[in-house]
Amino acid sequence: MINPIRIKYLYHSGFLVETDKNLLIFDYYQGHVDGLVKECAKNIFVFSSHSHPDHFNPVILEWQKDKPNIQYILSYEIKVPQALKNINHLFPDEKLEIGDLKIKVYDSTDIGVSFLVQVEGIRLFHAGDLNWWYWSAIGSLDSWGFINCRCSRCLYLWSNNCDYRSDDLVLY
Repeated sequence: MINPIRIKYLYHSGFLVETDKNLLIFDYYQGHVDGLVKECAKNIFVFSSHSHPDHFNPVILEWQKDKPNIQYILSYEIKVPQALKNINHLFPDEKLEIGDLKIKVYDSTDIGVSFLVQVEGIRLFHAGDLNWWYWSAIGSLDSWGFINCRCSRCLYLWSNNCDYRSDDLVLY
């Protein structure tokens, strides 16, 4: 049986996923989570797929003042002012286990990475800027072959961004 989860859309590509024991925050850019982070008694994991300001907001690093056990899972190219043991920089094809959280990191069609995460019997994929980009002026960057080939296991949650600059939004 799969444990229930609560999913909250934050902004742009940002999501909050709450399970029985864990709080996962993906690509925080803006939104109201500070109070939840301060009051949360669960394990907290903060993911940032790349350094663009709409996917990585340095304010997330301030959350560790209230929650010293918070864990950061960041793309290899994100620069932070201090190296701490709770900050994990990951490259594509790396794996990381923290408690019952298992992470496999994949490439992106932009800078940074995407994350396949398994926790409490739930498997989810956060794409960051991994996308099937289509610009009418240049055509598409086909990421679907990559996605279908690399992440064909059963996923319970898939998050991907929608860019207002693309001509059409097509949902499959």
